[in-house]
Amino acid sequence: MSSRSRKARAKLAPPASTADPAAVDSFEPDYGTRCEVCDESPCVTGVKAGRVVYQSGLCGPCTFGTAEAIDPANW
Repeated sequence: MSSRSRKARAKLAPPASTADPAAVDSFEPDYGTRCEVCDESPCVTGVKAGRVVYQSGLCGPCTFGTAEAIDPANW
């Protein structure tokens, strides 16, 4: 592979994910926010050491991709 090809691929590479699963102690429901996709509630928030560190803007099923995630107890 030529150096030009490597440089072109490097430019097209997707950005690295900054989300660290270990950065969240638990997922909590946010009943005051509606899902950006389906307009359902509650939305998923990530909590670490008592502080919100992640706000998805999505409900459980839209965040986790399963119907069982409609119940916050399954998060």
